[in-house]
Amino acid sequence: MPLEFKKSVSDPIYGTIGLTELELGIIDTQVFQRLRHVEQLGLANYVFPSADYSRFAHSIGACHTMGQILARLEAQKPRGEELPDDEIQFRRVAMLLHDIGHYFMSHAAEYALEAHQDAIATAAIPAPGALGAPTTFDYCDHEQVGKLILEHDPELSTIIRGLQPDGKAADRLAAMFKGAFDETYWSLVSSELDADRLDYLMRSSQATGLPYGHFDRDYIIQNLMTDSSGRVCLHAKAIRAADHYVLCRSFDYLQVIFHKTIVGFEEMLKRCIRYLLETEKLKLGKTDLEAAVKSHKWLSYTDAWLMDQIRRIPKTADPTVVAMRDRLIRRKPAPMLWSHEELMGTRKDEAKLTWHRQLGHVFENGGADWTKNCLYWFKHFRPTDASPFQTTYKKEAKDDENKEKSIHVLGRTGAARPLTEWKESFTRHLSNQAYVMVRVYYIGPPKEEAVTRVEFTNLMKTLKFGDGIR
Repeated sequence: MPLEFKKSVSDPIYGTIGLTELELGIIDTQVFQRLRHVEQLGLANYVFPSADYSRFAHSIGACHTMGQILARLEAQKPRGEELPDDEIQFRRVAMLLHDIGHYFMSHAAEYALEAHQDAIATAAIPAPGALGAPTTFDYCDHEQVGKLILEHDPELSTIIRGLQPDGKAADRLAAMFKGAFDETYWSLVSSELDADRLDYLMRSSQATGLPYGHFDRDYIIQNLMTDSSGRVCLHAKAIRAADHYVLCRSFDYLQVIFHKTIVGFEEMLKRCIRYLLETEKLKLGKTDLEAAVKSHKWLSYTDAWLMDQIRRIPKTADPTVVAMRDRLIRRKPAPMLWSHEELMGTRKDEAKLTWHRQLGHVFENGGADWTKNCLYWFKHFRPTDASPFQTTYKKEAKDDENKEKSIHVLGRTGAARPLTEWKESFTRHLSNQAYVMVRVYYIGPPKEEAVTRVEFTNLMKTLKFGDGIR
């Protein structure tokens, strides 16, 4: 029996989205309404003026997408074997809440927090024979924050506890956010072809005005099915659509998320957040977060609130921090000193990047004084990875998880195989490739830029590297 929709909302991507009474109750909580004030694409609107849609709109769109996929998959089952209505509803709720724990400015804040914890942990390593200081910062990713909210938010936790008789709905939802392999249709919540990505790409394309998110979404959903083990996969006739989807996602990352100007702003944002953490203007360890959720202080942690904290960075702070503060507030991009981009084999060509290691070592290990005015950025991703946000080559152990979460296509034996193992697939050839980007920006005070450029040029003359400055 289909779920009953109590209300419909208009959406620029899908036209009309139906919502159940339970979903409306969740949406009306203050903690969900906070997502109206958290941008999906961070500072991308500094380059693409209309790219300012929120996690709120995306979450509702992802819930709708989950509903469409489930309707397709359940329609293929014999009568009487369908998932119960409460399980259908539970999976829609999982997508509605999958981003509930995102920090202000989304991933930029998360990476800054992780780097802050790493710095503290490194500082705590004792010298031989000495006792080390304890690590004093407990970083939580947005899925972990989501679990804290599900358990402790005064409004939402009451709704969540009522979803299942055993009271463990929060644990189950948090596991689904991470990719709970024991769940029916687990990949629809967290995988390379999940409801999150299917909505995100369409919405990002519509917001930026770029064409890369216009993959054949309807055809992909129409060709979803399950194999003999219950894995969600695609019919073989949808291989071309799957290839197109993978390419669309790759181009979207390259043209939006990894856009040179956006990267410059996002990296300066991360450094300003780290300054606020180091000076304890921001307190976001696990204990602090739990207290903020319980007291509803978390509701104030929006993008606008963060930018106000950055505006409050005093003029007496480190000159480089002050310069980054001013660039962010005034929308003044960080000048590019050098860049290199290359599509290359993921492992056999790694040795060719010796110049990258030399360059990174100079900026990441406290070299000459002038290097504090530079921002070194390295990124590589494989277009076929479930998550392309990687800074180093993956270890083999991680490859197994990525393979599990990759797009699968139904074979003649009744079992699905990864798209990258199909000879007809263009993606198969991309699976052995990584797109590598190395950039150096100037982020210091304007008066020191000319001297820094001279010092940087002299440094580059001493290194053996690729294509040179461009």
